[in-house]
Amino acid sequence: MAALRASGWPATLQLADGLNGPATVLFVAVDAGRARQVEQELAPLAPDGFRTSSRLPSATRSSVPPGYLVMTTGTRLVRRATRTAHRSG
Repeated sequence: MAALRASGWPATLQLADGLNGPATVLFVAVDAGRARQVEQELAPLAPDGFRTSSRLPSATRSSVPPGYLVMTTGTRLVRRATRTAHRSG
């Protein structure tokens, strides 16, 4: 979860009672064009995980806590690289 959020994915985690005991359900809302990218990032994090996707016919916008992103149609999430300047002195 932390790895996905650190990469900029708007992920929501829900604990569940699965067929074989405790389970985790993870929701990641992404634009259809970026589904493959999120799948590639999920694969090493949960290699035995079950994945499914569906298109939402509509969604309701709501307030989000600071630090979270609201994605809208046509939005592209761009990762920002941070650079630390080294000064000699």
